[in-house]
Amino acid sequence: MNVSFGQPFRRLAFGLLLASSVAVPAQAGFGLFDHGCDTNCDTPSCGTSLCETSLCESAACDMGCDGGCDAGCGCGGQLGCLSNLDALGCGLIKPSDHCFDDFISPMINFVHFEDPRTLTEIRPIFVNHWVPDNIGSGIPAGGSIQLLALQFRVALTERLSLIGVKDGYIFDSTDNALDTLLDDGWAAVTAGLKYNLLRDTRSGTLASVGATYEIPGSDDALQDVGDGEFHLFMTGGKRLYNGNAHWLSAFGVRLPVDDEVQTESIHWSNHFDVRLTDSVYLLTEVA
Repeated sequence: MNVSFGQPFRRLAFGLLLASSVAVPAQAGFGLFDHGCDTNCDTPSCGTSLCETSLCESAACDMGCDGGCDAGCGCGGQLGCLSNLDALGCGLIKPSDHCFDDFISPMINFVHFEDPRTLTEIRPIFVNHWVPDNIGSGIPAGGSIQLLALQFRVALTERLSLIGVKDGYIFDSTDNALDTLLDDGWAAVTAGLKYNLLRDTRSGTLASVGATYEIPGSDDALQDVGDGEFHLFMTGGKRLYNGNAHWLSAFGVRLPVDDEVQTESIHWSNHFDVRLTDSVYLLTEVA
């Protein structure tokens, strides 16, 4: 894992994920977001389960899932469970879109591989990097480096989200082996906006676009590089095999402010998962 987040790289990952909610909304929100809609959405007569039943073929749903089945969630409106959500904080914060709760977020390239869903969540991140005993031209090193970070996503409207994808504190645990190169310090901070362009609950299709800006961090932690950079991205997802599998894909361009210090780069990340149970997924990713 690249602790500095600063260099483009390609990674392939396979894993078995035990899914658990660390999101702020509804079921993990200590009642803060429970305004009736979430209760209805958790019943079998709502969300994706409704859209996968024969009820969607009835006259009541002849306008498609967004106009029919999704509106039958008991919340009303074209966006169903999203449309009548009461906001938290005087209308500034809205809960996550629960009609796509069967999706899971990307695991690798977590700074730039953005989830296409509209979410309100807090996502803790811990990274541990073991440093080889010798680096470069035989320079003695050893030990480890840790990053403790906290991502956040806040739904401002039914489609617009404020996202914070990179922050945290870096701990140098190399027993002074890298004192002239690396020390404890703050990571760079990256935040921006994401907008959901396509939300089709019947076909299980999502597409979003967004932009973030990275503010340089501590020089001691090698995070004070240039004058920051912009990241423009598109991300999408598709429900497959009646919700038992999912595909996510994201493409982005990184544009540094100071191109004499940093270079432009692009990335394309992909995720495929198979749901084994309601909370256990088998997944693979390439980034």
